[in-house]
Amino acid sequence: MNVVYFDTQYTYHIDVLLGVYSDKVIGLPDVPNGGLFTPLPQRYYDDYTVLKIPAEEQKKGVCNAIPTRNGGVIIIDETPKTQKLSKEVGLKPRPIPFKTVYGMTGSGPHCSCTAFWRET
Repeated sequence: MNVVYFDTQYTYHIDVLLGVYSDKVIGLPDVPNGGLFTPLPQRYYDDYTVLKIPAEEQKKGVCNAIPTRNGGVIIIDETPKTQKLSKEVGLKPRPIPFKTVYGMTGSGPHCSCTAFWRET
């Protein structure tokens, strides 16, 4: 088991700091050490493409994403840089309006949804 500590100045829960965009792509904010006090195990850097998410878009909750089948990823809108990064690695971003909810609660789409059936 690995314990990962992160800087709470960026968020108060890990799934708003470390985004899971697909089974091959994760994202961390483009800040020193990705906002982590302890590094992720090396296998994450070996097995995944790690996107450097613009810090201003991470603050909007774009890392709290929902990967879907066929390369889709549901993310908060008003995040054009992250959408472009996602497309560059073959994902299909599906932006949704969530600014009000995220601003009030600090919870994004992943935190606010019921389970989806995902085909592998």
